[in-house]
Amino acid sequence: MKQSLLFLIFVSIFSISCAQTQLANYIAANPEAMRLPNTNTTNEYMPLGRFAMIQGPTSNNEAYFSSIVPRYKTYTYILVDAAGKEIARVQPYEVVEQANYTFWKIDKFHFAGLTAGQDYGIHVVEKATDNLEQSMDFRKFRSIDLNQTRFKFVVGSCQADDHRFASIRKSIWNKVVQANPDFILMNGDVVYVDSFEFVKRETKTHKTQEWEIWGRYMDSFQTLEIFRSQRLIPIIANWDDHDMGTNNSDINFSGKDHAKRVFKALFHAPDIKGVFKQGVGGVSSAYTLFGQKFIMMDARYYRQPPGTQKHPNGHLGKPQHDWIISEMNSDSLPTWLVMGDQFFQSLVEVGEGEKKKIVNETFIGDHPVQFERFLKDVKGSKSTTVFVSGDVHFSEISSVDKNFLGYPTFELTASPYHSYIFGGKNWENPRRVVATKEHNFMLVDASKHENGIKANVRAIGAGADLLFEKEITVVK
Repeated sequence: MKQSLLFLIFVSIFSISCAQTQLANYIAANPEAMRLPNTNTTNEYMPLGRFAMIQGPTSNNEAYFSSIVPRYKTYTYILVDAAGKEIARVQPYEVVEQANYTFWKIDKFHFAGLTAGQDYGIHVVEKATDNLEQSMDFRKFRSIDLNQTRFKFVVGSCQADDHRFASIRKSIWNKVVQANPDFILMNGDVVYVDSFEFVKRETKTHKTQEWEIWGRYMDSFQTLEIFRSQRLIPIIANWDDHDMGTNNSDINFSGKDHAKRVFKALFHAPDIKGVFKQGVGGVSSAYTLFGQKFIMMDARYYRQPPGTQKHPNGHLGKPQHDWIISEMNSDSLPTWLVMGDQFFQSLVEVGEGEKKKIVNETFIGDHPVQFERFLKDVKGSKSTTVFVSGDVHFSEISSVDKNFLGYPTFELTASPYHSYIFGGKNWENPRRVVATKEHNFMLVDASKHENGIKANVRAIGAGADLLFEKEITVVK
């Protein structure tokens, strides 16, 4: 019995030693593995990993991750330093899958004890038939240095996985990674569940199925290069109608809770004290980063259908409305309010006669009663506020007159990363300061300024490095 036990201990130590040797040999054979992408040139294309992986909520010393992996495989996630030395190994703290979709699952895992600014690697490891571990995928990442007084983030929306945008995607995400932002903000239509090629839009007689929602998320995440970038960058995500499942989706959409489950599995995590907090109801959340707050407003889960302009809580629902204002009153940090559709743009009609239709969705246009009350509550809060939106397939910076909040501010509308660019001119917006109708993202270089926000905002295109640039300062 003792001999058997000693043999098992010897085999275990030998296996671990071999596994560590294999990982060290991987780094030795790939000396560039821990190197960050060159941020001074656009000639280098970002290296890709095997599986889709997201770095989610992250602080100075911990980070949460989600990885899309084959359903019947079991992986260990090994943290290594820049020299390839093993620091820790973990199993997923949660595995999320869909019973009728048989190919992929989501592993959620977590590393703590990190040092801000230090390079780390992640090996996705499985045991082969000879019981030795093999690295099946590799990523590199950093935690967030929250002590910085100045920071950079990328923001955009509308990320179609349609083959028509393959070259645009590569260019856009390459530039995003090379910009080396502290985090990426994906503000809605991260996934087009109701892509015409694969899923019909919901009608009274056709209901979107859970497996269709799950399948579109899995397909899209494995197609978009940013989710396979070897260099991970923390992602903050919000959703809009197509992520939830159908065009202009609202509280009545049959698959909203199925979509909520997979969206939160990919982007959310347990709360991190002082950094990340999940919201109420749908997929709302709040992040405190670099002395500023970012609140993801869910404009779909509680949303009432078209024609409900007088509904007192038609856009956000009462629970979420109250939660957002509570967050803004919990401290006096400057706040970025982030929502999929636009805040201040009126509804736009196109066409004539029977062909006349409204082509946009906005807070002020669809639900003016709640909008008025919401602005009153924001004005009365402790926070200085900038608004961020997407959805409309062009980007613009619009001024917000001081009559709304008692001080002048701005709405940044960033769209699309890579989706359709509609013909014709942008609709009228008398508050528009600058705009572009190209595939793009906004690169925001921000800092705290007195009790408010100061930022340089640039729109970066797939083909052009600079589409527009604007300095903004917002002080209460």
